[in-house]
Amino acid sequence: MKANNHFSAVILLIALFITTGVASLAQRGPGYGRMQAQREKIEAQKVAFITDKVDLTPEEAQVFWPVYNANRDKIEEEQTAFRSKYRLADMDLDKITDEEASERLDAQLQHDQKMLNMRKDFNEELKKILPPQKILKLIKAEQQFKLELMRKVAGPGGPPSDRP
Repeated sequence: MKANNHFSAVILLIALFITTGVASLAQRGPGYGRMQAQREKIEAQKVAFITDKVDLTPEEAQVFWPVYNANRDKIEEEQTAFRSKYRLADMDLDKITDEEASERLDAQLQHDQKMLNMRKDFNEELKKILPPQKILKLIKAEQQFKLELMRKVAGPGGPPSDRP
């Protein structure tokens, strides 16, 4: 019975995620793009993968996913803001001054510290929702999902197998 409830919760979450994604695409019009549709598909797969690997109960999933998604959104916002201001690809590193390079290095360290602080805050929030073992399962599941995604993108002969 537990497995059936778990499966139903996963299906419900996936349906909710896909519905939200389709509504989002419809609001932005047909030119919004195939990349966003692909991203929505990947996100739905990630929800199912993590829900299964972490063995979230329907009650845990109901509380977990809004917290997880809010954290993901904050991280993406911070990373986007940092990249738009300090994008290395747009810099001619042979022509910047030492002062500009030092500023960029300091900004990178500040960004890294901010990301670490956000991760710590997220872990504290998770401890209110999940037991520590499931938080570790989450970390492992995120790593596994990224590896699987990289393997699919790379195709045959792609990235090596799972490493610690």
